[in-house]
Amino acid sequence: MLREESPGQSSLYLYEHGSYAPLARVDQKEGEAENKVYYFHTDQIGTPLEMTDAEGQIVWQAKYRAWGAVEKLVVNEVEQNLRFQGQYFDAETGLHYNTFRYYDPEIGRFTTQDPIGLLGGENLYQYVKNPTLWIDPWGLCPKKDWGAYYSRATGTTAPSSMIRPHAHHIVFKGEFVKLPGMQKALQRSRTVLDKYKIDPIHDPASMMWAENRGHTTANAKLVASKLEEADKIIMAKNLPFNDAASAMRTALQKVGIEVFGN
Repeated sequence: MLREESPGQSSLYLYEHGSYAPLARVDQKEGEAENKVYYFHTDQIGTPLEMTDAEGQIVWQAKYRAWGAVEKLVVNEVEQNLRFQGQYFDAETGLHYNTFRYYDPEIGRFTTQDPIGLLGGENLYQYVKNPTLWIDPWGLCPKKDWGAYYSRATGTTAPSSMIRPHAHHIVFKGEFVKLPGMQKALQRSRTVLDKYKIDPIHDPASMMWAENRGHTTANAKLVASKLEEADKIIMAKNLPFNDAASAMRTALQKVGIEVFGN
């Protein structure tokens, strides 16, 4: 939703780049010269937890159950109906409008079958596998919002000068079953990281802000070679495990910058 119109008032919504995670809302009321600006404070997947006014006072605050139903409105001075990314609360039905379908937060399921059938997943009514990591802004196909995840994990945002930025996995996620060379290179990198108990998908050290390009076998091989070299250097120092793991996380970020830039 970009703009909302109601009798006597219009509201403009601002979102994170490439995301449905809300940042701010600008309300304009008839007969009032000054607009009111509210700021959203969201969780790791972009669900609004609080909304504050220009003075920093909380005007809306909610506690949720696991699948997005509001458990309690702690503060409700200003109406606020955004829920999971891409969802809008319908007070009459209790359902969430989710672009192409309606979602029932009480049971964590859509009320109708997926319009794209099995292309959206094997369960035609399923929302997502895990609502703490996954989202479905269009009501079509679940996905992980890696940008929101990485931003909240690190307290950073993509550089404004970066073209087509995304939260990039230094060791690519995915299986790449049709690219055996890619598979072999990724397995080399994963073997190194596993030695230090570093999750190549969810550990923030395994990610970086980068332009959405460079997902090549050549780069996967280069990352693997650099990580194996870093592993040799760290192991030669005979560090305690936690120190060695910290050193590898630092090396992993360095490798990411060297290969993919920043």
